[in-house]
Amino acid sequence: MKKILLIAIIFVAYNTSNAQISYGIKGGLNYNYASIDFDNIDPSAVINSKAGYNLGGFLRVKIPILGLYVQGEPTYTRLNAEITDKDGNDATNLGSNRFDLPVLAGFKLAIFRIYAGPVMSWNLGSSVDKDDVEVVVNDAMSVGGQIGAGVELGRIMVDLRYEGAIKHEMSIAGQDDSSFDNRGSQIILGLAFKF
Repeated sequence: MKKILLIAIIFVAYNTSNAQISYGIKGGLNYNYASIDFDNIDPSAVINSKAGYNLGGFLRVKIPILGLYVQGEPTYTRLNAEITDKDGNDATNLGSNRFDLPVLAGFKLAIFRIYAGPVMSWNLGSSVDKDDVEVVVNDAMSVGGQIGAGVELGRIMVDLRYEGAIKHEMSIAGQDDSSFDNRGSQIILGLAFKF
């Protein structure tokens, strides 16, 4: 039994010492699918998703024997949406700024990668382009999940991923029954450079 334990410890130590670390910068565009419930304010309100962006970095630790890696990605994310009436009039722009931290486990084969994992997000602030409207954050942190695939061409990486959400509501000050989810699902197209 002691020999098996010793062999296991040597195997783990060897793999850990041979782990390959890479890091770099990343950025991209996102298109979110925000949800909204303004029934007590204006039941005809329509939400239109708009493009946003993200900027950050990544740190990847590879375990060569297993072909797996773990990648953390501290990222600033800007999400945008627009609320209009059913005729497309009286537009109100909503924005949400977040610090996201995806922790992804993945597998790489040749130039292709697939990955999935949780993403923790901290709200840095939200904005509305109407002076008489104030956004109230109900929770400072939320959790979601990401799944995606990518291609690596030398030092350049291109990714396409989907982020699903666990509901994280915000509300309008003074409107008890109004809420919107600033953690809507999103599609993210990213480009990264490995140092």
